[in-house]
Amino acid sequence: MDTQAKNKIINILDELETSNSSLNDINAKEKYMEVLSQLLSEEGYQFSNTQKPNSVVDAVAYIPSSEHNVKIQFKYYKPDRPISISTLRDVISNAVRQNFDRLLLVSNTRFTQNIRDQIADEVPLAIELIDLDSLRAWATRLDVYQDNIGTEVRIIMQNVSRQLVEIIVKNPTALNEIEWRDSECTMAEVFSGLGFDSILTPGSKDGGKDVILECEISNEERSYIVEIKHWRSGIRVGHGAVEDFLHVITRENRNGGLFLSTYGYCDNAF
Repeated sequence: MDTQAKNKIINILDELETSNSSLNDINAKEKYMEVLSQLLSEEGYQFSNTQKPNSVVDAVAYIPSSEHNVKIQFKYYKPDRPISISTLRDVISNAVRQNFDRLLLVSNTRFTQNIRDQIADEVPLAIELIDLDSLRAWATRLDVYQDNIGTEVRIIMQNVSRQLVEIIVKNPTALNEIEWRDSECTMAEVFSGLGFDSILTPGSKDGGKDVILECEISNEERSYIVEIKHWRSGIRVGHGAVEDFLHVITRENRNGGLFLSTYGYCDNAF
């Protein structure tokens, strides 16, 4: 995304922050959907508003030439009235009857952490609660690209990695068919889907880390590193590789690390 496009999103979010209480349901929905369409397009999705009467879904985002899709529902509430868990259950109950891979439930009022925790426990599906804070965090994580070619290449690679993830989930033996660099790209996409700011390091001279993960916990920035060993020869990881990884975590003062080996570990690794 170029700087101008990112700044436009931030400006809309600033406008929503200051005028949220004065916007009616129609105007609020238009603003939120405009931001969402831009954010999802950065992930390779095409965005389409749903005009069907009585539909519980307000918009659909999909990846061309793929069955992967995201359903989006916008719910307007008075900003000074918190959303109750019972109301949220009813909304989700209606939404899950739709066929979807991922559901974004968007609201102009903020979701409390208690609400998020209860929904995560009760609904083991790909449902994300999106409010103004979530959109701002999403927009802040966007990388700024100055050229269209770079953006196109990044989107293509993200789409390929997502498709590899779906194939591997259905049949883990597919790991045997991908190269080591593909495994790193795929895992970087997995961590992005989990909500991390995921940075793939260069293919060589990576300093003992394949992916850098960043996130914010209780208003504190956290940083983790991931090392991935995908040796198609089937060799297991031993003590030396794990020890080297621990040295990298300590030397770079990271909050932690994750060592992944597709073919397991030798006994001395532990």
